Amino acid sequence: MAQSLQFFRRIMLLLNVTVGAFLVWVFGMTPVLAARQSDGVTFAQNLSALPAKPWTLTIAVLGMAALILAGVLRRRGQGFIGWIEPLFALCVIFALHLAYNGLLLYVVVDLIDGLHGRTRRRFLGAMTALFLLTGLGAL
Repeated sequence: MAQSLQFFRRIMLLLNVTVGAFLVWVFGMTPVLAARQSDGVTFAQNLSALPAKPWTLTIAVLGMAALILAGVLRRRGQGFIGWIEPLFALCVIFALHLAYNGLLLYVVVDLIDGLHGRTRRRFLGAMTALFLLTGLGAL
């Protein structure tokens, strides 16, 4: 069981990093490509909102790296660091403008195996609430 959970964690991490990298690339390259094709004025006139500042994409990348590091430290016995993982996930989600909240599912899988009883139920309730609040459909 532990072997399959570890494999499942790695697959989820790979998928989340891939989706996060793709979204960072899309958010970063869309204005650049529009400017390169001399469609900058047309692009800017058709925008319903201004593009994000480039430093928000840096926060997404650094937040993802911190999330991965926190997971590694938690699995090596640093129990206190585990509760920081949802905060890093939220930083990444908000830096990506709520475009992808599947990262919270990775955090749930990563943290749930170390919890038991009432604490597990509270944690699942809190993470379900965060998942619903960060979904654009709920907003």
